[in-house]
Amino acid sequence: AMQAQEKKKADVPTPVKTLLRDARAAIKNNRDQAKNESNLQKALSRTDLTMEERAEIRYTQSLLNLSMNDAENVKAYLKQKYDTASFFNTLLKASQYALMCDSADIAPNEKGKVKPRFREKNRAVLLTYRPNIYAGGRFYLRKNDFKAALPFFTLYIDMLDEPLLKDNVSLL
Repeated sequence: AMQAQEKKKADVPTPVKTLLRDARAAIKNNRDQAKNESNLQKALSRTDLTMEERAEIRYTQSLLNLSMNDAENVKAYLKQKYDTASFFNTLLKASQYALMCDSADIAPNEKGKVKPRFREKNRAVLLTYRPNIYAGGRFYLRKNDFKAALPFFTLYIDMLDEPLLKDNVSLL
């Protein structure tokens, strides 16, 4: 009977609030960001999530990647050895998550109302790091890694068609 209880407990998913709290702690403490990003990714397969929860998960995944990027940026600033690929890949993922967050964020709620919570923050992420997305593509081109370069250039161009940025004609 004890084993059955143990198994039942293992089948109960961790509450989203707990996952988000753990992720915020990882950002604050500057550790375990990748593990928390992965835990949030697994939670997205749940069918009972609201669009608001999905948006918050994506937003938090973006913040986790920006946190990992900051760590590489600090090393670079201090003239320490840093991981250039990680520097660019975390910005790519942060930007991709910001776009995924926006599509969930602008979805109508149960009452049919659209109340985006993260729109301006996501727009700021995309506008701030867009030049680095292009630079990331160039970084991989110089290494002749065309497969790795493609998502950077694709995002750099496709970003302009996103509802989040379509009013920013200054980017063209």
